Amino acid sequence: TRDALYWATMGGAKAFGLDKKTGSITPGKQADLVMFDCRGMNIFPALPGGNAAHIVVMYAETSDIENVLVAGKFAKREGKLVFDAQRLAGLQDELLASRLRMFEEGKFKSRPVERGPQPEAFFL
Repeated sequence: TRDALYWATMGGAKAFGLDKKTGSITPGKQADLVMFDCRGMNIFPALPGGNAAHIVVMYAETSDIENVLVAGKFAKREGKLVFDAQRLAGLQDELLASRLRMFEEGKFKSRPVERGPQPEAFFL
């Protein structure tokens, strides 16, 4: 699990040739930070004496992420995304335009798929 955490941080930075600028908490580098709320039911039992890298990789969920700082600015704060609504709408428009362009250039067709019969109830 320590290797998996390394691959997600330094490995990603190295793959894009950015390891001199980012990927680790080092003086002179831009560090993006993720802070977890460790009180959740999936994390806190593993904490006493547990390996932090193992806990993050194996047990943490996106809902456990309390804060995210990117380039020194909050992207998520107190469990909520901090995003300008206009910018988000613009990005959604760009994403949809990109999807439509790929479908058109690839000559893909979107068509509805008929769903099969659904059970009256689900049991686990």
